[in-house]
Amino acid sequence: MDGPGSTLRIAPYVGAVIPTGMDNTNSFIPRAGQPGTGAWASRDAVTMSYQTLDWNAAAEVGYQANSSAGNYRFGNATFADLAYRYRIWPTKLEKEVSGEIYGVLEANYTSITANRTSDGNVSGTGGKLLLVDLGVIYTTKSYSFTLLGQLPAYEHLRGSQSHFNYGLIGGFRYSLFTPFHW
Repeated sequence: MDGPGSTLRIAPYVGAVIPTGMDNTNSFIPRAGQPGTGAWASRDAVTMSYQTLDWNAAAEVGYQANSSAGNYRFGNATFADLAYRYRIWPTKLEKEVSGEIYGVLEANYTSITANRTSDGNVSGTGGKLLLVDLGVIYTTKSYSFTLLGQLPAYEHLRGSQSHFNYGLIGGFRYSLFTPFHW
């Protein structure tokens, strides 16, 4: 599917979450609020993107399996992300442009099973959340700025968990790529 001005990418993603931080600093704070979990996890996914000179679409689907630590196990997570971005400026590409502005629409879905102890499920943990993100990206050859607003489209949380009201994400990326080759 690759051709002049377009490309298709598909890649597996295999990762590991390693135990970091202290996992039992204060017995009065719930395990989920501790600075570390003490547990290992695997995070596996498949990503795909298709890009042209005018627009880009991307998707990722994956699963995170958590291990137990100290008779506590965080819930496993299933996640899916979709993204679409469209170049809104400049409307036509010249030989070289100094920067581009893209409009962005994303959807992020997460489903997490309940946390468990040796006594059974931990009440008020786990659930499902679907976020819709709207925003803009300004990008150049060397850097980019991103600003996204996150709005909850669907929530099904167990117990008395805090609900997601809205979010604002700002990002900056700088490329260390050099055109010189040694």
